[in-house]
Amino acid sequence: MANKFSANAPTLGYLYQIRYALFVLLQRIANDPDAQISIEFLDDVAFEHNGTPLELHQLKHHIKKEASLTNSSADLWKTIRIWCENLDKDSNVSQEIALILVTTATAPNGSIASKLRHGSSRDEGEALGKMLKVIEDSSSVTNQPCYNAFKSLSKKQQQFLISKIQIVDQSPNIADLEDKIIKRLRLSTRFPQPLKSRLEGWWFERVINHLMDENHEAIGGIELQNKIDSISDDLRPDNLPNDFPTLVEKDETSLSSNERIFVEQLRLILLGDTRLRFAIGDYYRAFSQRTKWLAEGLVLPDELEKYETMLVGEWRRYFEIMKEEMVSSLPDENRMIELGKSIFKWAETNNHLPIRRDFSGDFARGSYHILSNDLKVGWHPEFQTRLSHLITQAVSQLV
Repeated sequence: MANKFSANAPTLGYLYQIRYALFVLLQRIANDPDAQISIEFLDDVAFEHNGTPLELHQLKHHIKKEASLTNSSADLWKTIRIWCENLDKDSNVSQEIALILVTTATAPNGSIASKLRHGSSRDEGEALGKMLKVIEDSSSVTNQPCYNAFKSLSKKQQQFLISKIQIVDQSPNIADLEDKIIKRLRLSTRFPQPLKSRLEGWWFERVINHLMDENHEAIGGIELQNKIDSISDDLRPDNLPNDFPTLVEKDETSLSSNERIFVEQLRLILLGDTRLRFAIGDYYRAFSQRTKWLAEGLVLPDELEKYETMLVGEWRRYFEIMKEEMVSSLPDENRMIELGKSIFKWAETNNHLPIRRDFSGDFARGSYHILSNDLKVGWHPEFQTRLSHLITQAVSQLV
């Protein structure tokens, strides 16, 4: 049987780097808004200033909680090897640099790693002595290149390296980091979970661009704070986030059978194919947006109902005007199609009242299609009598 962690562990490790970078930058900007961070350039994660490293973070994520950072741990020695080689290549390493190993594993009491934690138990001399003894006694083939890298340093370099290493063990795993990010974002909004999901979506895309940047420009704390402020503004009581702002075209095949009534409404007025695809896209965006708002608790069902009632009231006013424009009790079909198109044009292009005062999206347009799907509004003067049978069919399919 295949190991269920064999594929997941490396993937989670990469995702952990991205989420960890977001978390530590969130922490840092509270006191240092000018902080700059890079990923997979100077190290797994690094704080820097104009390309000069200030902190290098090596990250080790483990799915299994019982992972241990023993004296012969590959995690420990591979990290030391990386830092040894960097130190050997760069003789001008800053005296202020910090080399930080962040791991979800635990450093046993008395181990090398435990002696390099920050705090009163730190003992660099004892850690160095234990490292030299491990190198002397170990027969590990895997660790041998790491041992050789450390032995190649001068005694002064070894002591310098040890003085800069900080072990941060028992660190939160990728799931626990999410909780910590949410807790920190509570300072910015009443809705930390929606803020987190949108911020992290932006962050993952930002990191991708960062990794593809040939100049390896660091990500600034000011940029992160500006994004937090922007999303928080969308989460104010008089606003809502617009998560589906882009016009899309969708085919009718993307709809379920009970979602096609509004399409039949548009066919009654002979709407063109391109505008029909736009309409289906507007329906999809509005339906997805309201579902997301409701799931996140950003709106309550009664607020949506009040908004829909307002839309129906506005529609009814124009629909009654349209009916009065019919010059006879039995106008011809072309005239009814013409009038139906005119009221649909009003619904599609009018600057309707937003669901909240500062909301700038076009939620009304798609909402009219949702109402149209329930035959609460329509475009053709005889839409109710011509399409009422479709409601009965849709209800029967749900039973």
